[in-house]
Amino acid sequence: MNYQTIGIKKRIDAYHRKKHQLIVQHEVGHYIVAKILGFEVNDISIVFFDLQGAHQGGSGLMLIEKITSVEATIQYLENRIIVLYAGALAQTLQNSKANIEEANELLLRGGSQNDYAKIRELTRLLRNLKYPKTKCNDIAQNELDNISDSLFLKALKIIEKEANLIVGVSGKIESETYNTNEKLIFSKEDLDEIPIFRERFPKN
Repeated sequence: MNYQTIGIKKRIDAYHRKKHQLIVQHEVGHYIVAKILGFEVNDISIVFFDLQGAHQGGSGLMLIEKITSVEATIQYLENRIIVLYAGALAQTLQNSKANIEEANELLLRGGSQNDYAKIRELTRLLRNLKYPKTKCNDIAQNELDNISDSLFLKALKIIEKEANLIVGVSGKIESETYNTNEKLIFSKEDLDEIPIFRERFPKN
């Protein structure tokens, strides 16, 4: 683990840790789903700027891929969109179930709006590739809706299947956040040291 101080630190008390845990779940959700779908992943970082949950987080994944066909491009875009949906869904996990209404609220009006902006752009590109002959706006919108719904549900399925892993890894990372304005970086090697993570992704 690596800590970087970026401002005046304040001790994080137990009262605020539950909300912070959910925020960490967001980043871990991105990371776990990306790893499952074959993306190369690096580290997870999180810094809380105040006790109310203002934060900056990141899940390091490599987006450079060798893509040599339209079919491979479609698969890449679908997987990327699933990873983007995964954060909001993971953030709402309770008792191994995601709250779909809360996840949609995060995407549309909450802390996942940046993810949703990327989802919208990538979904339009994906629709153009899958249905290049569509000329009617109403039909195109229906195709967009179907793609979005399908990939959202695929993300939901993975998130709920891996719920114990996501919550377990998030709990470990959150427990290592001690102060506001102190950025915590969990490397791939650090994650491999977490038993539940190592059990799910054993080294060859």
